[in-house]
Amino acid sequence: MTPPEKRAEAFLTHAKAVVEGMSKPFFEAKPQLWAAIVGKGAKALGDDDKRSRWRYYNLIAMTWWAVDGAKFAMPDEQFEAVTAVLERQLLDWDATALDGLRELYKFIHGYDAAIDKLTDPEDNLGFLKQLIGTWVVWNLTGRAPLADEAGVAAVLGRVVHGCAAGYWADEG
Repeated sequence: MTPPEKRAEAFLTHAKAVVEGMSKPFFEAKPQLWAAIVGKGAKALGDDDKRSRWRYYNLIAMTWWAVDGAKFAMPDEQFEAVTAVLERQLLDWDATALDGLRELYKFIHGYDAAIDKLTDPEDNLGFLKQLIGTWVVWNLTGRAPLADEAGVAAVLGRVVHGCAAGYWADEG
């Protein structure tokens, strides 16, 4: 196994730590939004099912960014091997995770026309961050995000991008 493949094997552990790490600050800073998006529960951070869904959709989004980052960080042959490892890790974690990843790709491709109109790479990246955060919030709430939830979607998109896109450049 190559070093990038070994790194891919460790990705899900990294992503889970990030998702858990961002849960408590979000809950504490915006408890009403947390309740609207993740839901109220007997525990401070919501019930187990809702926390599980929070983890699931954020990990899928983070994996999308990791795959996107890998695409630009390595040669095609290596990218294919790394993608296979990431897919295997996702399936080992959750049997429906690849379906979730395909849903996210489909959601993003639904906005291809809008993305194609963006000529500045920074605008494109910002739009993708917002779009992926929107997908997470939409799946958690079962509807398009409301105005205040759209702000959460933007933050989620930036966080999962920041923690995953540069994963291949990090030492370690």
